[in-house]
Order: sequence, then C-alpha cells, then structure tokens
Amino acid sequence: MNKLFQGFKQVHAHSSSNIIEVVLASTYNGTDNSEIDIFYDLLHDFEDSYKYHLSRRNFRKLETNINGLPMAKFGLKSVNCKDLLEFLKGIRRPRKYHLKYASVKCGGLSFPLCMVPPCDPQKYKS
Repeated sequence: MNKLFQGFKQVHAHSSSNIIEVVLASTYNGTDNSEIDIFYDLLHDFEDSYKYHLSRRNFRKLETNINGLPMAKFGLKSVNCKDLLEFLKGIRRPRKYHLKYASVKCGGLSFPLCMVPPCDPQKYKS
C-alpha cells in the first residue's frame, strides 16, 4: 500500500475541526511575497473542487519566507485532511502554481510531497 495513504485511516479519524498545517514552497528563488500570493489561487481551487469555504474563521497564513525560502505556512480548520492530500496529489501541472514542494500536517502525521523533482524535504522543514 502506498505509504502516503497508510495514514489516511488515522487522519480521517481526527476531527475536521483540528488545525491542518500546510507548507507550500515556490519554484521561485526570491522571497518577495508576491511570489507566494499564487498559493492563494491554489487554495481557492481546492475550495472550489471540494466545496469548502475558507474564511478568517478557518484559514490563516501563519508564516512566510521560512528559512529565507519562498515558502508559506497556512493553518486550515474544518477541512478534511484526506481531501487536501487528494487535491495536492491530483495536481497535474504544479508549475501552474509555481509549486515545488508541499507538506500537510494533520494531527501527529505529516505528509511531504515533492511536486517538482528534485527536492529535499529536509530543506523545507519550518
């Protein structure tokens, strides 16, 4: 069984009101916030695809330019972790969002996704 999906049963057992942390890293090399703004498009597409409504009550940008890299960390509530992972895994053209790497943390489980190889997940730890 795919290692990514082995933890789904545990993830799905977590309440959807828990905060999910999402780290997204850009293919850009700079640290200008405009480079990270495209991640809002990605999250909007996730909303549309899975019929969620992200607002100030359940969505926060927690951190940007982590370790001097063009990255952003978001916190989401009332979102099913499995839905978010399926959406990210289903992105066929990660360059559309300038997405190099994504990580989803649900409860005690973390799921790193290298979107555009090569990438080193250790480099993107916040």
